[in-house]
Amino acid sequence: MFRVACAVALLGVAVSAGGALAGEKFKGKIKDVQGTNGILVLTVGAGEKTEDRDLLIRDARFVGPTGSELKAGDLRPGDVVEVEMAADGKQVQEVRVLPARP
Repeated sequence: MFRVACAVALLGVAVSAGGALAGEKFKGKIKDVQGTNGILVLTVGAGEKTEDRDLLIRDARFVGPTGSELKAGDLRPGDVVEVEMAADGKQVQEVRVLPARP
């Protein structure tokens, strides 16, 4: 029981510090792409509860709205994307650009 309580406490600290969980998926809008530094700045949330998250994308796979492979340089500020975190919870595994809504 003590181990479970410790794990839950550590998980709460990681989430409150803005850390991502392994395999977590979330949507956001690209604010900035720093491909040479391997960083993607993503705005997540809605309304007054938005926050910017800096994500490591060095080893990420990039997928376009039609399923085609992209490069980090193809990403543009304002694109709405779905991000899947890698098993370590620190690196991005995949960035999927979502189709633009009419």
